[in-house]
Amino acid sequence: MGVENDFKSKEHAIAFDQLPGFDQYCLYRLEETMKKIEIAYDNYNFAAVNSEINAFTTFLSNVYLDVSKDRLYLGHPSDAKRRAAQTVVHELITNLLAALAPILPHTAEEAFLARDTVAKEDKQISVFLQGWPTKKKNLEGTSSNNNSIMSQADAKNWEALIDLRSVANLAIEDARNSKLVGASLETSIKVFAEDETFSRFLKTNEHFLKEMFICSEVTLCATLSDYEKKEDREEESKEVFSKSGDSDACAGKLFAAASKASGEKCLRCWCYSNALGTTDAKKHPKLCERCGPIVLDVAPDLVYHQEASNAEAVGASSS
Repeated sequence: MGVENDFKSKEHAIAFDQLPGFDQYCLYRLEETMKKIEIAYDNYNFAAVNSEINAFTTFLSNVYLDVSKDRLYLGHPSDAKRRAAQTVVHELITNLLAALAPILPHTAEEAFLARDTVAKEDKQISVFLQGWPTKKKNLEGTSSNNNSIMSQADAKNWEALIDLRSVANLAIEDARNSKLVGASLETSIKVFAEDETFSRFLKTNEHFLKEMFICSEVTLCATLSDYEKKEDREEESKEVFSKSGDSDACAGKLFAAASKASGEKCLRCWCYSNALGTTDAKKHPKLCERCGPIVLDVAPDLVYHQEASNAEAVGASSS
């Protein structure tokens, strides 16, 4: 809920058709979940309500919020991608509080009242007076699939990507167990999908894969032979951990391999980059090409102190 502190829906909300695809998918999942919860309440099936809420919040914790935390906490405050994630979080909280209110009235009310900015903006004084959430015009999609905001075909592609993420996580875990890396951001991920439709979807969303896998590099392979071909630096280290898996959302096998990422670690986002200091080598020699401009804009007087860094390094080596 803290990510809403600088968010006003009437001013900052992003229209559905302008949201990134993964944000649209999350709202699609929310819509489907709320439909099931409403039916369960109509039938006084409170156990089903609890089950649907648990299943959806598990998806949020394990996937959506895990993937989105980078842009929420490290992106520029006014960046469109951050505002998109805030738009989704705003809708998530509004809907989940309404879903929880009948079975957890006091908790739902306390959480609602904690949303000071949002409550004042919407001129609501209680979660029980805001009514059951309705689909907002700016968040309506263009799908004709039972008035859903996303088609089943598009949703299947995102579900397949989540399954590919699970395969990549297995490869990352093997790399971590071998002491090759300590965190997923230290890895470079190589992926391949046998399903042609899903492979085209990956190509379209190639820019998002690094964020989805929470790694520093992603290589999307067009063929299995490209996937199995070793790069020069792989030949030297020979430490590549490959995994494969299946998905109910697409045909064929999914492949993912993890290896050590190239470059140096950015002190702000912890991603590995070969372009540290390119924004301002004097002020921020240890910031990557993404973080440098953000820090220069948000905190222009902030300067990296090499002496402090060296002192910390000496202290760490002597302990």
